[in-house]
Amino acid sequence: MPPSENTIAIHYARALTDSARRQGLDPTLILSPAGLSEEVLERRDLRMSAEQFSALLLAFWRVTDDEFLGMSQHPSRHGSFTLMAKQAVHQQDLRKVYRHICRFYSLVSEDFRFALEETPEEARVTFSLHDPRTDPDHMLIEFFLLLWHRFPSWLTGASIRLSRLDLDFAEPAHVAEYKLIYPCATRFNAGRNALVFSPQELERPVVQSMETLRNHLDHAPLTWVNKQRLFPRYSGRVRRVLEAAPGSGIKAVCAQLGTSERTLRRRLADEETTFQAIRDQTRRNLAIRLLCQDAVPVSVISERLGFADPAAFSRAFRKWTGQPPLHYRRQLMPDEMRRTTG
Repeated sequence: MPPSENTIAIHYARALTDSARRQGLDPTLILSPAGLSEEVLERRDLRMSAEQFSALLLAFWRVTDDEFLGMSQHPSRHGSFTLMAKQAVHQQDLRKVYRHICRFYSLVSEDFRFALEETPEEARVTFSLHDPRTDPDHMLIEFFLLLWHRFPSWLTGASIRLSRLDLDFAEPAHVAEYKLIYPCATRFNAGRNALVFSPQELERPVVQSMETLRNHLDHAPLTWVNKQRLFPRYSGRVRRVLEAAPGSGIKAVCAQLGTSERTLRRRLADEETTFQAIRDQTRRNLAIRLLCQDAVPVSVISERLGFADPAAFSRAFRKWTGQPPLHYRRQLMPDEMRRTTG
């Protein structure tokens, strides 16, 4: 699987380390495998790569043996999801997948409740904690809603078209991240936590097999935190072209997609974005991922992103992040972490 070019708010690393501390654990046990330091957690403007976040999750599960991230009253042994998934892949359609998930987790834990609710107008997959105080940052809620959108989407071979996301809490400081995580509108203080979509989506057949599931699980959780799969149609197509050729302009991208510049701009506006915004974010994310690899010189990153020279790249990177590339690298990967990660 090629490296992901997505980046994720450092907020989620901070939430995981806070959970580790509440359990009396040394945070470096989960930070070190991801090449992160505690100092990085104080920098709210920094972002980590999807690979780093995936490494954080894996380290947390290994250290705590708890797939509920220490954010419930009782842990769930590492491997519970795999057991559920091996049964889910044999379900006939999305409706049966969600019913299976609800049944499985009702047996695994009494700390929360999953439910599939259907009306003629909409279907809702709801998730509620019996004691919300165990999840003070709402990370468990966010992570499970993410997971119960992306894994069932993968089982059926296409992203479930969400109508909206309902959340039973106020808008958080990291709200900008939601547009990247969930491909729909979000309603806060909604009185419940739910994925909301058309009931017709539940008719989708499961298209995966045990063989493809093994490969999927081999790459989890990176497969779940890989955000570009769930971008709206035209944004996702533009993003994929730019990930392969980050220096491409709009004319080159339109030629690749077989559409006119006017049509593409209109379609992107319908998805509440622009070509330049996607291009900047794609280049920024790839730059951050490459800066996490200390052996990659800035000159090579500049060339790979399609800049005329390193100075032009540095100016653009400073505009994106407020910092020059080398300073950002030192912030994200202190010397001792760079030695550790090689």
